[in-house]
Amino acid sequence: MRESAGESYAAFLARLVRDGDEETVVAACRALPAWFTPESTEAMRAVADVATDPGRRRREWDAAAQQLAWFPLGPVGGPILRGVIRGLQELAVTPDPQARADALRRLAGIGEALRVRRGSAQTLLIADALALSMHAVGLYADAAALTWDTSLAAVCHGEHHTARWERLLDLVEERPERLPLGSGFHLDAPTPRARAALLAAARLLRERGSPAAGVMALALVSAGGRATSWDETWRAELMALRDHTDHDTATAAFLLDPEQNC
Repeated sequence: MRESAGESYAAFLARLVRDGDEETVVAACRALPAWFTPESTEAMRAVADVATDPGRRRREWDAAAQQLAWFPLGPVGGPILRGVIRGLQELAVTPDPQARADALRRLAGIGEALRVRRGSAQTLLIADALALSMHAVGLYADAAALTWDTSLAAVCHGEHHTARWERLLDLVEERPERLPLGSGFHLDAPTPRARAALLAAARLLRERGSPAAGVMALALVSAGGRATSWDETWRAELMALRDHTDHDTATAAFLLDPEQNC
């Protein structure tokens, strides 16, 4: 079968990624996602190789890492991306401090590029693998931030995934400053299934009883209350948090006014 124009252009860009100078590599990496298809094996491998090659300059591997989030995560793209993560994890534990720092920066860059909140179930599995690698090499704050985003994205898909929340708690209970919960926190729970998953996650966190879990539970209860105009179920959860063993959580729950938090 004759190669399509799109496939030809993707192959051309892949050659530039492999063989071009720094400016060309950066430009080609940025252009390639528009031409990715689930069968773009060579194009995805070219980007993956730049992302993991210790000899590449920072602008090159940074541009490549940013494009990994655009891989079609089918039977080709998924394994290639997992291979990138494994390769960088191995580089991140080498004796050479420069190589280690370089690999850590690349892993962190991939985490920042992944569009987890709007991602598919396959994206969440890749994010899980990346978070585990981050944890393995000491990127604890980055692992916590990614696991938080992944846990929330799963809730939006209607799954609360106890194991993810427990991995997150293991990271943030030791060091609460790793908790990536900013003042602008917002979560949509547009379906009954998503709201059920949100409720299950909120109860899991509340029952954990720790200060970090309490902070997260209150954030989820606030989101669930807003999503349901504070129906009886979410008011009951708020009341339960007002009896939380952590004083700060209990006080914050007491001060949260459902009539103003809609």
